[in-house]
Amino acid sequence: MEVYFEQSVDNPGIDKHSKRTRVLTILRYVCVAIVLIIFMFGWFMPIGSEEDAGPMVILWALLYIVLGMAPFILLFIFLGRFIARSSLEFDYVLNGSIFRIVKVVNRKKRKKMLEAPVAGFESLGNIQSEAYDRYASSKDIKKLFAITDYENEERIYYIYYVADGVRYLLHFTPNNDMIMALRKCVTRITVLDKSFKTYEVKEVEE
Repeated sequence: MEVYFEQSVDNPGIDKHSKRTRVLTILRYVCVAIVLIIFMFGWFMPIGSEEDAGPMVILWALLYIVLGMAPFILLFIFLGRFIARSSLEFDYVLNGSIFRIVKVVNRKKRKKMLEAPVAGFESLGNIQSEAYDRYASSKDIKKLFAITDYENEERIYYIYYVADGVRYLLHFTPNNDMIMALRKCVTRITVLDKSFKTYEVKEVEE
């Protein structure tokens, strides 16, 4: 019988910083408006007749447009990434032999972050274990983070696995039910770090 379990990882910061998010979103629209104004002003900027408008004049006009827009374009991109990172939530889905994580942005946009076979798991445990330090210190391992709370290390677990020849170290925050489900799906007992076998997540009281 295959095990199926889902866990949603909420981000309390979305509600806590909702006002800040709205302000930053408005700033992004302001950046777009400024870029359009600079472009239109530069495009229709008088440069004299076609005979007077030599290559250097045209080059300076283009340079004015590019340099004027660049800071606001970069700010637009930076704000967008900041908003996305600060409003991330995750869905962990264990479906038999497949473990999937879906990234949820601002409780609207959903995008699959990863999908890995449980058979490819090499080690599972808490990041406070000695085994984690060995994996984390390796420069050849790609680190993935699917967590919303970076402060409470007792709740952060890792999965070290290999997929398509690439070594990954996934950080996530499973609850007790997800831990039990993973224990049932991982057939090789040696894969489970001691901390994963014995530790129970201390649920945060509301």
